Amino acid sequence: MKTEFATLVLMVVVLLSSGCARLTVQVDSLSLGELQVGQNYLLVPSEKDIPPDDLQFKEFSGYVESVLKEKGLSRVYVFDKAELAIFLNYGIGEPREVSYSSSTPIQGVIGYSSATTQGTISTYGNSSYISSTTKLNPQYGTIGYKYHNGSRLVFSRWLKLDAYDIKAYIQEQKTVNKWKLTATSSGRSGDLRRIFPLMLAGSQDYIGKNTRGKVDVVLTESDPEVLKIKGE
Repeated sequence: MKTEFATLVLMVVVLLSSGCARLTVQVDSLSLGELQVGQNYLLVPSEKDIPPDDLQFKEFSGYVESVLKEKGLSRVYVFDKAELAIFLNYGIGEPREVSYSSSTPIQGVIGYSSATTQGTISTYGNSSYISSTTKLNPQYGTIGYKYHNGSRLVFSRWLKLDAYDIKAYIQEQKTVNKWKLTATSSGRSGDLRRIFPLMLAGSQDYIGKNTRGKVDVVLTESDPEVLKIKGE
């Protein structure tokens, strides 16, 4: 009975997790200083062949705008009014086949914790007879593992933000990179529209900061930060 219950619980966990993308975002951020609240910025595609009115760029830049608004930055659409030029880059690589192995515990009886004996005494004339029944109380646990080997397709996804000082470029012809952020992830989903909000949510706390190396952030589609970015 306990074995069947453990199997049922495992099936429920698998079903619940399969409908909700869970991923680890690796964030790498650099900055010359603290993020300056109140700055105006232009948000443009980093790829020259992507026009600003590209539908996918408009969707993704809308997510970025909502995050930067929370940090006190304002998006403008006129070059003369901007202090920062923020370049947005995103993409997904070709799928690659990755081998994997996993194991599932097998539940069974590992021993007996106690034994209960019940008996009766019957008397016939000058003779007595004893009849008894002993019931063993089993202990359940892992008695082994079932191993699985296979392969699956994995996609590499990325999100990059690069912020440059517009005034430094205009006044001194200098290219000053104020801050930059790179967020990467890998997984079975090749749907960048589904994964982009998760990567952005996982990296939003590090925008304009220095992580001094890569930082791992684990989150799911149902996390409040993700739902807020998506407007849900």
